[in-house]
Amino acid sequence: MPKRSLYLLLVFIFLMSACNKNEELAGKKFNLAYTPVLQEDIEKPNAYDSLIKLTFSEDHTVNNTISELNGSYELKNSQLSLYFNNENENLVINISLEKSDKDFSEYSALITDVKYEIENEDELALLKDLFFDLQKDRPMEFIIE
Repeated sequence: MPKRSLYLLLVFIFLMSACNKNEELAGKKFNLAYTPVLQEDIEKPNAYDSLIKLTFSEDHTVNNTISELNGSYELKNSQLSLYFNNENENLVINISLEKSDKDFSEYSALITDVKYEIENEDELALLKDLFFDLQKDRPMEFIIE
């Protein structure tokens, strides 16, 4: 009986730690910005080239704080996936994360994969501009807003 209780306790602790990992972005706002090219600008948050500003919610939705771009996110094993879609387009951005060593940033990151699909080229393409601004393997920071 004690072994079974210990086993259940360990399973419960494992599940709780997994849930906390998934919720680590919830309620936070970040400026996803590319690291400056000049070494002298690395410690200046204003020198970073902003890609997008995002708010992460507890229900795994993500919102751009500047435009009406809404999507969802999933965080697994330091791999963040952002999903944006509308009637005409789908955009998936995969980003590898690690804790940042900068005071103004929570994560250092790299875009590892991007998938963009458009149904009809003649219709309005809201996600296309973001897609063209994405630069795989260029270092970026999740600057705390």
